[in-house]
Amino acid sequence: MTRRFENRVAVVIGGGSGMGRAICHRLAAEGAYVHVADVNGGAAKAVTEEILGHGDAAQAEEVDATSLADLMGAFIANIPLGRAAKPEEIASVVAFLASDDAAMVTGVAIPVDGGMVAK
Repeated sequence: MTRRFENRVAVVIGGGSGMGRAICHRLAAEGAYVHVADVNGGAAKAVTEEILGHGDAAQAEEVDATSLADLMGAFIANIPLGRAAKPEEIASVVAFLASDDAAMVTGVAIPVDGGMVAK
């Protein structure tokens, strides 16, 4: 299996069982650091332990996906800058990439993630 998600972070809501569990395992096997998020914290922890047992990277998150505050709280804490990006900050990167200033920028991903990739 390839490691095409090396140095990438994935968040799988509902990762504690079923399809979400399978997605967590696949992304981790391909190199992603997976946040296994589920309303059932025990299930998220069990999937995380399975992934860690295979030598891959994961972290369990008990999250109620119906609560925006719960979702934001669970993931903002993991961002090195301590906050989510403002829409204007994302728009600035898009404007740069669409401008002549980015004429030589091709075939790369520009993470606008508050330092998550560098973490």
